[in-house]
Amino acid sequence: MARINTGVNFYLKTPKAKASQIRAVFNYSYQRLMYTEAKLKIETQFWNPNDQRARNTKSFPGHSTFNDTLDKIELTILDAYRDYKNEFGLEPSVDNFLNIIKQKRGKNLPPVVKPIELFGFIENFIEDAKNGLHLNLTNGRSVSSVTIRTYEQTYKLLQAYAGFKKQELLFDDINGEFHSRFVNYLTKEYKSKETKQSFKINTVGKHLTNIKTFMSKALERKLTSNNSFRDRGFKVIHENIESIYLTSDEVNSFYNYDFSKDKKLERVRDMFIIGCDTGLRISDLKRLKKEHVIIDDGDMYIRIEMKKTEKITSIPITKRVENIIAKYESMTGEFFPKSISDQKANDYIKEAASHVEELKKSVIYNTTVEGERKSMVIPKYDLITNHTSRRSFATNAILKGLSRDVVMKLTGHKTEKSFNRYLRMDERDLAKLHTLQLKELGLI
Repeated sequence: MARINTGVNFYLKTPKAKASQIRAVFNYSYQRLMYTEAKLKIETQFWNPNDQRARNTKSFPGHSTFNDTLDKIELTILDAYRDYKNEFGLEPSVDNFLNIIKQKRGKNLPPVVKPIELFGFIENFIEDAKNGLHLNLTNGRSVSSVTIRTYEQTYKLLQAYAGFKKQELLFDDINGEFHSRFVNYLTKEYKSKETKQSFKINTVGKHLTNIKTFMSKALERKLTSNNSFRDRGFKVIHENIESIYLTSDEVNSFYNYDFSKDKKLERVRDMFIIGCDTGLRISDLKRLKKEHVIIDDGDMYIRIEMKKTEKITSIPITKRVENIIAKYESMTGEFFPKSISDQKANDYIKEAASHVEELKKSVIYNTTVEGERKSMVIPKYDLITNHTSRRSFATNAILKGLSRDVVMKLTGHKTEKSFNRYLRMDERDLAKLHTLQLKELGLI
């Protein structure tokens, strides 16, 4: 009876010799496992290459025991492969697979110590960060919870990529080819559970930055010698995005729209207006409480230590924000709307803005979708996010004549370059700004 092919094949290691070791070969997912045992030898005359077993002959009385050993090796390989796939959902590397087989077959051998690999290192790296063992080299403090969350997101994406490729991802795999394939995966193949869309270029760039951080630390700790992530081709990709801002008139129209019949949209709109009038990041807006409101010589301010920069800023409270505070104090006893998750806020602010006539106008939006540059005509409200409020504050403040130094101190920007990314002006806005500057100089 012919032997059933399970995928594990046995061959003579040295078929022309008088006696030979037996080599087990298992091909899987474009990889090949080869396994031998030093004591498992047979005289080549007793080997049946068709059955891949010892011949059933009186001249070799130990053939039955010999074949039982081969059966056990075959079963060990198949079980180990199935168990690894079930546990990790990945294809094992050849080295890991071989170590597992050796452990299962070498009962009297000390266990093989598995060197830490990429995923195990990242898990330890994140755990150390949570325990305050990673420092922000700018301020000497432990990295923030926001940074740790991005590490976790990057790790999940690497796991998803490995699952998609059905292979284990190792330190040595992080090279230029991985960079190209990973970028392609995130921009074309992967779909976010929240947005149901692939990632934009700048989001991918942030995850590449984290991967370079992981690899740099692993190299520093001598866990790998792979420094391909430092090659020119392994670059953090970036594209200039066309972010919008709301003009002063648009902000005012949004503020005046009656959302009293939909408290959910009203709360999100009110928080957005506070952002338009203070320039605070969403992380700081969500932390606002009564104690952040101070009165100094009859004037009201929001005074808060900004979470990202850990610098204190004091921002004058506008009449709009004062009215919002009064409304919530009368309704809830608190000064500010109850915060919600960033994703929900982004969804709801678009929904709220879609009701405002001034924000229904069409705009041309250029962006990269699944790796291709596209130009689309969409309503302005569809481009509004939590961050739009901060951009609106910065741009409108400059257009009203406030100096860059003052606005940068209010927003917490440290450099002109980072601040300029927040300004969104068309040619008419630039002409208006130039006119203001000429008036200040007395030239017109």
